[in-house]
Amino acid sequence: MSVASRQVYAAILAGGSGERLWPLSRQRSPKPLLRLNGSQSLLDETIARVATVVPRRRMAVIATLECVSALRRACRSARRVHWLAEPSARNTAMCVGLAAVWAARQDPAGIIVTLPADHQIHTRRQFAQALRRAIAVAGAREAMVLLGLRPTRPATAYGYMQRGAVLAPRVYRVAAFREKPSAARARTLLRQGWHWNGGIFVAQAGVILLAIRRCLPRLYALLQAIDAAWGTAAFPQVLRRAYQAVRAVSFDNGVLAHSRNLIMVEAGFTWSDVGSWDAIGPLWKGRQLRPVTVDDRGSVVIASDRHLVGLLGTSNLIVVQTPDATLICDRRHAATLKRLVGAIRARGLARYL
Repeated sequence: MSVASRQVYAAILAGGSGERLWPLSRQRSPKPLLRLNGSQSLLDETIARVATVVPRRRMAVIATLECVSALRRACRSARRVHWLAEPSARNTAMCVGLAAVWAARQDPAGIIVTLPADHQIHTRRQFAQALRRAIAVAGAREAMVLLGLRPTRPATAYGYMQRGAVLAPRVYRVAAFREKPSAARARTLLRQGWHWNGGIFVAQAGVILLAIRRCLPRLYALLQAIDAAWGTAAFPQVLRRAYQAVRAVSFDNGVLAHSRNLIMVEAGFTWSDVGSWDAIGPLWKGRQLRPVTVDDRGSVVIASDRHLVGLLGTSNLIVVQTPDATLICDRRHAATLKRLVGAIRARGLARYL
């Protein structure tokens, strides 16, 4: 079957808790609703970016039930896309599996683009070019096709891919896949020319389900039950029970790290996963009163447009002010902000989360 005869779908994963972006990211205002440029949310930007390749009517936004209502209220494209609500958060393997079932039910031979809702990509044209190339490869081969990004630093929060045999211009077999290496190992991979896995991949829906069957058979059985109940009165209960029974595991760890048939399309766009305040600070263009600093080096300040922050004799701080909570932390600890969120929850202060 030719690529042209297959329907292409997009699954936008919007279920991340965004705890590393507290206090701006909360349960009632999840991370995909952050407005880095002061106008559009990350989710709206993602939908608009993907719409250059995939029609909105074939997009699904997937998030937990508690987040869906907030996302739908705030998302400008809410009425033009499908919404899949998860009963609870079970990491990305279940999320990707649910998306594959959704797409396969509409077109058994369909191709699905899977990507997070909380990335920032400025070069939309290059993104579309890379995505179209990946769709063409996925339609011609029974493989999962990942977009590979050139690393800018030895990050430990991403997966890495080693280029293998050349299949076409900017298209390679993945010779090896390493998920979240140590700092020392990341420096070695950077020197050796490995690419980041940016969390964007394309595959036939059936290929994704087959990979889950091989790597996570228990999850596959639960997805079969969900598929059988889809559209019936029993569906909500079957879905809820499946989420209660499944083990929380990421798609990267549970499937990609154990798959041998991976292909990488080398992407040329600039990218940020907006994963922590350390990364998001330089990107922030939202309305705010510029801080007054004296003898400060390297600090990031994000505050409301009427709140003045002054820094004196400081360095490498992150200061984030909201009406009911303020964060002050060393930039070196930005990636471990979940520890603070956990402490807040343990103190019985969940209303601030």
